[in-house]
Amino acid sequence: MIYAYITNNLCITYYILSISLSTIYSIQEVFTIDIDVSNMSPVDAFERILAIIIDFNFLMIGALLINWFVSDSYFVILVVFAIFYNILLPRFWHGYTIGKRAVGIRIVHLQGKKLTLPTLIVREFLVKSALYSLFLGLLPLISIILVGMGRDKRAIHDFVARTYVTSRAPE
Repeated sequence: MIYAYITNNLCITYYILSISLSTIYSIQEVFTIDIDVSNMSPVDAFERILAIIIDFNFLMIGALLINWFVSDSYFVILVVFAIFYNILLPRFWHGYTIGKRAVGIRIVHLQGKKLTLPTLIVREFLVKSALYSLFLGLLPLISIILVGMGRDKRAIHDFVARTYVTSRAPE
């Protein structure tokens, strides 16, 4: 009984992954048609992950300090602090967070415009926080594959918000 259950789940998982990978290639072709990659200086997954690790450590320490003064749930403080940190800091610091700045990468709007609060709310809150959590790891996995295999190195949240991550300094 357990063997059949595990085998059935593995088959379903394999089916979903194969559909996801074929969908990724289709999505990749659709979204990268009109983009001039040579001018973008796109960033690989390694640099993004390194910046995320630095940001996460900073967020943990910041939330711990806030929790010391405001005795509330540490997890709630961490989530709220992370959302504001990832939305407001790039808005006012040319697309940088502390981790991105340390690694030398930043978020840029696809059309070269200044990042706006609605763009960052869509990118960081609606897609990265809400949508990624809703799909329990499948969308972040697809994003990692897109960043690793795509010409323009854009993740799902970049496609939706019309942004990309670059190593170019602001002008």
